[in-house]
Amino acid sequence: MDFVSIVLFLAVYYIRPQEMSSLLSVFRPVLLVLVFSLGAMVLRNRQFSLRSLVSTPHDWFVYGFLLWGILVADSPLEAFGRVKVFLVGYMVVVHALSTWERLRRFLVWWMGLMFFIAALAVV
Repeated sequence: MDFVSIVLFLAVYYIRPQEMSSLLSVFRPVLLVLVFSLGAMVLRNRQFSLRSLVSTPHDWFVYGFLLWGILVADSPLEAFGRVKVFLVGYMVVVHALSTWERLRRFLVWWMGLMFFIAALAVV
């Protein structure tokens, strides 16, 4: 379910249905899918631990970069509001892409969504 949630997050983030209809903007679909993704990450079959959030040097670098972006901003609270989607999205994607097959399928979905957006721009 965690893989489905990150593909859904990717689709909602790129296609942006909340910008096509004012009714959908009330529901904030990106936030809803992100909360669903967090739940799927925590409740999946394997054990979730806070230690797994910082298991690689890449994780430390990403969290440090986002923290730096918040600290050097004019308004740290406003910057955190912008960065939280990227932070939670990163955590969910890293935990959901645990095998090479999932990574390959995720990249295929990502490529398909980019192709769809490009096709919309041409038409």
